[in-house]
Amino acid sequence: MSGAFIKELLRKAAVCAAKEDGAGQLVVRDRHLDEALAELLVAGGPLTQSLLGVTTAEAT
Repeated sequence: MSGAFIKELLRKAAVCAAKEDGAGQLVVRDRHLDEALAELLVAGGPLTQSLLGVTTAEAT
């Protein structure tokens, strides 16, 4: 994984956390990272999965 991918993963996770609770201190939890990762892999499609080395069994 590239640094850019990790940066985008963390950014998306922070957005997910902010949508859940927009008040107070921002706390990113595992579920936010899971949601962001799924969004990146699905939205990125087969090319992103291939570049990250995801096999078909892992993708499902």
